Amino acid sequence: MRTLIEEGQLLDRDLPTDHYEASRSQLQTDIALAIRSASALLNSAPSRSPRSVINIVGNGPSNSGMEPAKARDAAQEAGQIVNGLVVGYGLASDVEYYRTHVVGGPGSFVMQVSNPQEMMEAFLAKFRLDIAGPSEATASDEQFLPASATDDPDP
Repeated sequence: MRTLIEEGQLLDRDLPTDHYEASRSQLQTDIALAIRSASALLNSAPSRSPRSVINIVGNGPSNSGMEPAKARDAAQEAGQIVNGLVVGYGLASDVEYYRTHVVGGPGSFVMQVSNPQEMMEAFLAKFRLDIAGPSEATASDEQFLPASATDDPDP
């Protein structure tokens, strides 16, 4: 099995490794590393997009590495938007955690899905919203947006 760091080296990308620790358990989630790695990849892209979006999909809070808000703030300083998709049954607290610690940027949002059969539809809605922004949400997209799921575009 390749690690994230090995894949980054295979891609000739410099991924952040200053806080990387090998997992001691299969239950480790390092959201900050995911944000920082995605940000590094976006920063090394050969061209820029009008909307640079990082997608974080998870089923709970970060329990390894640095505080995700620090990585999110750095991504925002680079002009990147961080959106989230919460999967699972402990949704209310996980959605709030993502809103507070993970997502950020103009038009950022958190989506939620508790039923595995809805995953494909949720991902399609998420990609539409990533590209167009939450102001363009359709009724089918909005079913995955919890109340107060979007950030104010003008914080």
